[in-house]
Amino acid sequence: MALGIAEELAMQDFKASASFVYKFKKRHHIVSRKVTRRTVKCTAEDLAVQKERAETFKNEVRAVLKTVDHNKVFNTDQSGIQLELRGGRTLAFQGIKNVEALVQRISSTTHSLTIQPVITASGKLQLPMLVCFREPKPPKKFASEMEEFKYLKCVHSKCGMMTSALFIDWLNRVFIPNGGKESVLLLDSWTGYKKPMEESGREVEFMVIPEKMTGELQPLDIFFNRQFKAFLRRMIEVLMREKPDYIVSC
Repeated sequence: MALGIAEELAMQDFKASASFVYKFKKRHHIVSRKVTRRTVKCTAEDLAVQKERAETFKNEVRAVLKTVDHNKVFNTDQSGIQLELRGGRTLAFQGIKNVEALVQRISSTTHSLTIQPVITASGKLQLPMLVCFREPKPPKKFASEMEEFKYLKCVHSKCGMMTSALFIDWLNRVFIPNGGKESVLLLDSWTGYKKPMEESGREVEFMVIPEKMTGELQPLDIFFNRQFKAFLRRMIEVLMREKPDYIVSC
C-alpha cells in the first residue's frame, strides 16, 4: 500500500523498508489480526446504485401500505439456529490462551435447523411457524412425533436448510390458508423463491428486497431474528442452570 501511494506521488526514491513498516505500524497502533470476514471491492457507484434501489423499494412498500390492510402485508425470512445454542463468550483469568466451555454435544454446536417466521406489517407473528430440521435419513415417525406442536409446521431436509419444494408446500398448505391469500409478501432474493413466486403469483403478490440490502430493509432482520435468538439463548442458559441434566440439543 505504501509503495502504491509513493508511486502516485512520484516519490521514486522511496522504499518501504522493514524499519519503516515497523515504525509506521507502531505509530498508528496497527497490529496483525486474523481475517474474520471477506468482502469484495465496492465502488462509490455501486453504493449509489444500492442506495437508489433501496429508496425505490421503500417507496414501493410505502405505497402498498397506504392501500393494503397491514394484516395482509407479510415478511418472511429464513434464519439458522444451532441445535445447541450457546453464547460465544465466557469469563476466564487474564492471560489464558485456550478457553473451553462445556456443552452437551459438540455436533449440536456446529449443526443447525432453519426457522422461517412470518410477521405482518401490523406486528403479528403468523402461526404455525415453519421449522426445517436436519435429518440425513428421513425418520419413519417424523410427522406423528411433531403433531403435538400445533404452533409449528415441521419439515425436514438432509442439511436442515429450506428447499424450493418445501417452500412451495408451505405456501400452499400453511401461508395462503392462514391469511396469505390475496396478500403482499416481502422476501429476499434467495434463488429458491423464484419457482414458488412463479407458481403462486396469482394468489400472492411478491415484493423482492434488493440484493445486499436485507440488513437495512428486511423487517425480520431488523426487529425479530436477532432478538429471538437472544431470547432463546437466554432461556437455554436458565434451563441448564436449573436443570443441568435436561437435554437441550436435538
